[in-house]
Amino acid sequence: MSNHEWIHLLKDCSLAFQMPVFMVNDQPKMIYHYPDHLMRPPQFVRDSNVQYVKESKKHPFRLRMYSDEFMQSYFLYTIKRTDIEVVLGIGPFLSNQIGKKKVKARVAGRGLAPDVEETLLHYFDQLSVLSENRIKAIEHLLVQILPRPELSSSFNEQAQMRRQLNDYSRTVPAYSEAVAAKEKFQQLFLSGSPEAVAAYANYKKLLQPTHSDRDEIRSAKNQLIRLITELGNWSIEAGSQPDEIMSLNDFYLNYLETRETLGEVEELEQNVLRSFLERIGGTNEMLRSSPLVERTKRYIFENLGRHLTLKKIADAMNVNPNYLSGIFAREVGVAITHFINQQRIEEAKELLSITNYSLLEISTLLGYNSQSYFTRVFKGVEGIGPKEFRKKYQTYED
Repeated sequence: MSNHEWIHLLKDCSLAFQMPVFMVNDQPKMIYHYPDHLMRPPQFVRDSNVQYVKESKKHPFRLRMYSDEFMQSYFLYTIKRTDIEVVLGIGPFLSNQIGKKKVKARVAGRGLAPDVEETLLHYFDQLSVLSENRIKAIEHLLVQILPRPELSSSFNEQAQMRRQLNDYSRTVPAYSEAVAAKEKFQQLFLSGSPEAVAAYANYKKLLQPTHSDRDEIRSAKNQLIRLITELGNWSIEAGSQPDEIMSLNDFYLNYLETRETLGEVEELEQNVLRSFLERIGGTNEMLRSSPLVERTKRYIFENLGRHLTLKKIADAMNVNPNYLSGIFAREVGVAITHFINQQRIEEAKELLSITNYSLLEISTLLGYNSQSYFTRVFKGVEGIGPKEFRKKYQTYED
């Protein structure tokens, strides 16, 4: 690949991962940085990171993540051939928000002038803060898409590769068009609108170039990894419970790798969209509730697998059971016990659709005393029994 083609790849990474990208030559000197509007690292930060570039060069064609003394991280990947050596950088990004106290401590520790504090704060403000799950997902994607060592290829093979790259380049949309599609999808998702599904299909088309049959399933999986991490981050930012969302992310990311056909991946994609939309809708509704009802709902979500009673919940909220029952029913529209069953059945539907857990295992996981009672509650809420529901909607296969 030429420098131009690597730059094209880096731009795609920047758009997909929402973070800066850069390229360093063998001097080492930064010869490319994208997007242009983002502030580059201050010189003293770049100087301190030269050591990581040198370290990366000792391990060509191996993706490595580095974290520096300024609390930022990035991926480095060295491409080394007889005619050229470059280091591709994806990042930097942060794993935690950085405030004035942390910046002040770093500046003092380095013996830097106090007036650089504002510069550093402004620089850090533009960086993405990524969860551990999202960092792992990005690393997994990069391993799949970064160029490998060229062992041998004939002139005809090289010409074919160039043609394929040119064809790919023509399929990549304008940056602004992709950004607009993503913003529309994000807005519809955050509002809990079912139209978000169609908006995602449009956004996905703009990001997904044509692939060979050999790469089609891996490409679809990579796209779904990106969707899961994006929806998780948006949900947490909108007020969803981080522990619940992180657990859901882990489940879907692990389950995704068991899917072997394109159809299975696409079915799971629809399941992911529906599941996160239901949660964001619940979060939006919760945010319109009083603080007491909001805390009650969160307590229920966090303890769905345990034995829950009105008295136990009221004790946890430190209020009278009758008072809690009245205000909850008035704001939510249903009694607490009915709400608990609704949430448990939603979880049950997901487990029935995408796992092979037995009905007994699901009823136990969701805090029901017996499988028969779980079956009666499920049928009362959904109109059909859990066995019939599984036959109709299951996507899991042995």
